[in-house]
Amino acid sequence: MDRKYWTLLALGAAQGKALTPVQLQKTLFLLGESFPDKMENCYRDSKI
Repeated sequence: MDRKYWTLLALGAAQGKALTPVQLQKTLFLLGESFPDKMENCYRDSKI
C-alpha cells in the first residue's frame, strides 16, 4: 500500500474527529507495529 493511504486510513479511523499531531503519529506507529510487513520502509523515502 502506498504510504499516503496509511495517513488517510488513520484519519478515517478517527471518524470525523480531529487528531492532534501526536495522536496521528501514535496511530501510524501502532499501525506499523500491527502490520510490519505492510508498512516496511513505508516512511523512509529512498529518494532523499
